[in-house]
Amino acid sequence: DLREPLKKLFAAMRGGGHFGLWAIRWFNGTLFDDEFVPALPVDLAGKVRRAAEQDCSAVDPSIFGTLFERIIGVRTRILGADHPDVLTMRANLAIGLRAEQRGEEAERVMQDVYERRRAVLGEAHPETVRTLSFLAVMARDRNDLARAEVLLRRAIERKPDYVPALFNLATLVEERGERDEALAFYERVIALA
Repeated sequence: DLREPLKKLFAAMRGGGHFGLWAIRWFNGTLFDDEFVPALPVDLAGKVRRAAEQDCSAVDPSIFGTLFERIIGVRTRILGADHPDVLTMRANLAIGLRAEQRGEEAERVMQDVYERRRAVLGEAHPETVRTLSFLAVMARDRNDLARAEVLLRRAIERKPDYVPALFNLATLVEERGERDEALAFYERVIALA
């Protein structure tokens, strides 16, 4: 029976902790907020293994974006546009759009997620800062280095130990030739790692 081990795993995911030998980071969202573990079919592991072995190369990957957007629509109607789970799904959609080279659309979605997270969670909340850092990466994608730098500095101002923003700012200022400032940021990254 997997239910008891899964309860322990979900508890670790709810707030961060350990599961066996593995360190588990905090998992964003409300999925693990309670002790509920659904009844699992006896042959679940076999079904998952068989599904993983399927050849999906003929499947058009664009259908997954469409399905994901439909799921977001349903979740938004049920939970509301500002619900943390909906905002996480929309941030993931923006990341997917960026991967598909749909930068403008991705940035619009991420900007909306940022504004909503800032209003609901506050400026210094880890998810708000993370979203701000993603916006900086998107600005850098379109070679708007000045905006990327402003956003990264703002993210670091809100959460001084946020390693991705520190590292991205270090690489940005290093590419600009400001090696001393870059080194200071790299040292902060190493100290936090």
